[in-house]
Amino acid sequence: PIAVLLGCVDARVPPEIITDVGAGDLLTVRTIATEGTGAAELIASIAAHRAFLTGNGLLEGVRQKRAGSRLTDLAGAALLNALQHGDRAKALFEAAQGQVQSGARSPRAAVKDLMKQLAL
Repeated sequence: PIAVLLGCVDARVPPEIITDVGAGDLLTVRTIATEGTGAAELIASIAAHRAFLTGNGLLEGVRQKRAGSRLTDLAGAALLNALQHGDRAKALFEAAQGQVQSGARSPRAAVKDLMKQLAL
């Protein structure tokens, strides 16, 4: 997460909407402490947990995995958008789709050729 957000347990709006970040970018801790009682201890506990994760190298591993996952999702969305809306990519995709539908090519072979034609 890029930030820790301490919030009220009965908040009606998800913090990701208010802060305009993606799902999983915030660590949200909700509490029923209405007068601040226990907030300092909660913050200290979160800091200690972060120090533990950082000290053991676990935080870096989680960041690396999350970055790879997000890049994969975004690249997939960009590729799908290009296949649906890009003139050349869409034409190549429709041709590959026709070859698979007619039985002339296997889906795997068609995708391999499509990626080659798109220089990916």
